[in-house]
Amino acid sequence: MTAKNAFYAQSGGVTAVINASAAGVIETARAHPDKIANVYAGRNGIIGALTEDLVDTSQESAEAIAALRHTPSGGFGSCRYKLKSLEASFDVRSMAATSTKIFVIEVMGRHAGWIAAAGALVADEGIPVVTLFPEVEFDKDKFLSAVDERVKRFGYCTICVSEGCHWPDGTFLAEQGTRDSFGHAQLGGAAPVVANMIKEALGYKFHWAVADYLQRAARHLASNSDVEQAYALGKAAVEKALEGKNSIMPTVVRTSNQPYKWEIGEAPL
Repeated sequence: MTAKNAFYAQSGGVTAVINASAAGVIETARAHPDKIANVYAGRNGIIGALTEDLVDTSQESAEAIAALRHTPSGGFGSCRYKLKSLEASFDVRSMAATSTKIFVIEVMGRHAGWIAAAGALVADEGIPVVTLFPEVEFDKDKFLSAVDERVKRFGYCTICVSEGCHWPDGTFLAEQGTRDSFGHAQLGGAAPVVANMIKEALGYKFHWAVADYLQRAARHLASNSDVEQAYALGKAAVEKALEGKNSIMPTVVRTSNQPYKWEIGEAPL
């Protein structure tokens, strides 16, 4: 069989370990020269394929490719094209007696609240927190009552709100009325909406913040598991393609909680 070329493209908001997946793809492809002649990467994602702007990864040394495991952001560029600790809570606590009593942090998660859930872990440090998940319909009265109770009991309160927090009718708290290139509602920021809601109803002074790209692409915050799994997914993508599989996506399957163990699986696109 004549060896064929492979095409690799990064897409969407780049993560701290997306380049580890790239390393997994390229290094695994190089291990099968009889089946894969070369890997071409699209510059700025799929746009690179459409404009024939490709990166010939064979021109890069083994050391350069290996270094992708530890390189932040998107090494080949990305696009959106259709075909944390919370130290600020301690700051609010120190100022609550005479000033700010509310800190609102907005985290990513349009439909999945695992980052918001991670933010809720500050409760383990004795910090009063109210968490708003995208999986749970927003109840304004219940929310304001919970915030007020915590401020009266502790003197301050932190709110961790997912960007996908929404009203019972499905409308996002932060919806601007505009759409992105995928037809998704563009969100203008749930944090200021929630903060002003508290101010108007309860009168508490506030600060709010949006971590935005920092929570997604900060390489120094990536865990060993992040890097290992990202690399393994890239490696599996090549191996499954060589097995003749198509229209599937490699997945990470948790096989044990204590101790934490995982394996690579697959799901139909």
